[in-house]
Amino acid sequence: MPEHAMPAAGDLRSADPMALRQAMSRIAWPVSVLTLRESPGVVHAVTLSSLISVSLEPPLVLFSLALAGSMARRLLDADIDHPLGLSFLSASQASIGAALARPDRPPVRSDWLCPLDSGPLGGAVIAGSTVQLLVVTQRRRAEGDHLVVTARVHATRCANELPLLYHERAFVGLAHAAARMPR
Repeated sequence: MPEHAMPAAGDLRSADPMALRQAMSRIAWPVSVLTLRESPGVVHAVTLSSLISVSLEPPLVLFSLALAGSMARRLLDADIDHPLGLSFLSASQASIGAALARPDRPPVRSDWLCPLDSGPLGGAVIAGSTVQLLVVTQRRRAEGDHLVVTARVHATRCANELPLLYHERAFVGLAHAAARMPR
């Protein structure tokens, strides 16, 4: 079987890193970006490897990012109660998702950002994204080769935009992801 081919239904593979990567690539995931406003005019951002809701009461999300990356170091250096922005990108924002996924990612362009403030908390999120969250870290810990962060949601904003997905190692829209699935 070629390395990139999926095994037939029911065939099991060992849980080595490449097998897990291949298996998870079959799931269409929403593309999300973490933003951290370091100081006025200085915002860092990265495309996340995962972001999920874990609790409604209290409102909590969980996300992870590579421990070896610069954003993990920034998060670990930041105060635990430093506000963060989380954005689920819209289908038209594949170029932003791709740019912020690169290890040598460019500085965050100011036209990509908009403020998201809730009382004394303030952060920056990606303008035009489908869902925007303002969060504060509750817990951060190393798990394998990733930093896993649980964060409390303080504010949300939603737009009437279709989401951008990551499927089979490509940024795609909903219709494209459905068309790529084997019948």
